[in-house]
Amino acid sequence: MYKPLLNLNLFYCFLAIGLASVSCDDRELIEDADTEIVSDTVANNGNIESPTENGFVEFSEENAESKIWEVIKWNTSDFTSVYFVNQQTGYICGENGIILKTTDGGKTYLNLNSGTNQYLYHIKFINDLTGYAVGNNKTILKTTNGGNTWSAINVSFYEDFRSVYFVNEEMGFITGSNGIILRTSDSGKTWLRVYSGTYGEGVYGMCFLDNKKGYASGRGGLILKTIDGGISWNAQPNLPFLDEQHILTFIHFTDKDNGYIVGGIPTGYNGSSVLLRTFNGGESWQRVQLPISIDYLTAIKFADKNVGYIIGGQVINNTSVILKTIDGGSNWTKENVNSSRQYGLDIIGNNVFSVGMDGTILKW
Repeated sequence: MYKPLLNLNLFYCFLAIGLASVSCDDRELIEDADTEIVSDTVANNGNIESPTENGFVEFSEENAESKIWEVIKWNTSDFTSVYFVNQQTGYICGENGIILKTTDGGKTYLNLNSGTNQYLYHIKFINDLTGYAVGNNKTILKTTNGGNTWSAINVSFYEDFRSVYFVNEEMGFITGSNGIILRTSDSGKTWLRVYSGTYGEGVYGMCFLDNKKGYASGRGGLILKTIDGGISWNAQPNLPFLDEQHILTFIHFTDKDNGYIVGGIPTGYNGSSVLLRTFNGGESWQRVQLPISIDYLTAIKFADKNVGYIIGGQVINNTSVILKTIDGGSNWTKENVNSSRQYGLDIIGNNVFSVGMDGTILKW
């Protein structure tokens, strides 16, 4: 069933991130603020003994052919973002202020009391106990006890927030509607506006390659770059194959040179999805052709230098699309899974989690 535009935009997280928004994740940068590795899947994996030269460990493909996607229907609420702090503990957020927590690797989930009924678009933890969730109507929530309680952070801005991203435990960012980017340097106590776009522009994805250099993406094919730790942001040249209807929702880098951006047109133009790739640290981007026609893509993450996943879906018939690569993004194949459209993605250890419309949780 075709849902209103508000629901179609659920996947624009930084944010998540997220999804974006949100975005290449911040687990690795937070653990070692001086490291330029931007992997969002390496840290906190229980089977990791030591990092590899490029910051990745191998993603085990053992018995991969016999492994299938588990489809869990929690309820009818739309989920927007999923984030795991380790292989056992993870969080999901979404519609009506819902926040779920699992402590057994996704086998069971506990419904937490978020204290709000606002749409929550993105959730992110900076350590085992401290996390943030952001959403509509300037909603910023913070927990310091592993999600047991959440407190609202009041700000003077009135935008809908789409993703939250932290480079280290002190420095973080929130993206949102009207091209807003907020920055904190005191662990979320105060937030300053560091970028403002035009009305309706919207910033969704964010990724930092190190403490200084980062990218953000949004509506109209917007790509922003910072080289001073997010104090200032400059728009990159428009890409000729994108127009004002394209929204770039998620950025992910596998190392300092190789990165990806995904997006599309949320109103369901057939085959309007976008996958961009850079080989030079974001200085230039090229469009990647995909094996099937997809309306939009919402998130991309890599488990290691070879294995990666993209999620998204078809708008009109509300079906999911999950693509997988095993050769570093050169070729993509469609996964065999049937569910509603997907918005949030995370990879931890040898497990992949995806969440989306109609209370759907996917696990591989």
